[in-house]
Amino acid sequence: MLLAPSFRGQGFGTEIHNEFVGYARSAGAHRLLIAVLEANESGRRFWLRLGYRKVKDYPPKQFGKRLHALTEFEMVL
Repeated sequence: MLLAPSFRGQGFGTEIHNEFVGYARSAGAHRLLIAVLEANESGRRFWLRLGYRKVKDYPPKQFGKRLHALTEFEMVL
């Protein structure tokens, strides 16, 4: 999920996420998995605040001209 900077910090991300969780549950999902760039500290805090837990770190991989490490997070529904 990516919000334009002008919409961040106003609760829109949490609202969107909560709606998605409801949809996922109604569709029979038991968990949600996401991956966040290691350098995206504000994104990591956001997902942790919503109740996700860290599952696994992935070593850096080349994406275009940059190296990015990822962290996988999980929410049990």
